[in-house]
Amino acid sequence: RSDIIEEVHPNDEIGIVHYLPNHEVLTPSKATTKLKIVYDASAHLNRFKSLNESLNRGPIMLPDLVGILLRFRTMKIVIIADVEKAFLQLVLHPEERNCTRFLWLSDINKIVDD
Repeated sequence: RSDIIEEVHPNDEIGIVHYLPNHEVLTPSKATTKLKIVYDASAHLNRFKSLNESLNRGPIMLPDLVGILLRFRTMKIVIIADVEKAFLQLVLHPEERNCTRFLWLSDINKIVDD
């Protein structure tokens, strides 16, 4: 997908707007992804809740892990898959996208203005 991230402008603020703090994680020993950007949805400012604290948790939809492991051991043939990058395929409703904004600086020496 090429439309995972979209540029927005300050005057596009509608409803609740939340900016996710982010930082880089460098792993020079990795062959493919040496730099990864990590977003911290549990970070909060003084009297404000974090994004994680504000979200409706909803029901747990994942199956019981113990049951999966027990059934896995009883099968003669099993198939496994790597879904490491599957989270990039999730799509947010347009009205919820303002809660997952982040700042991206193309020039760290340039002053950020409103």
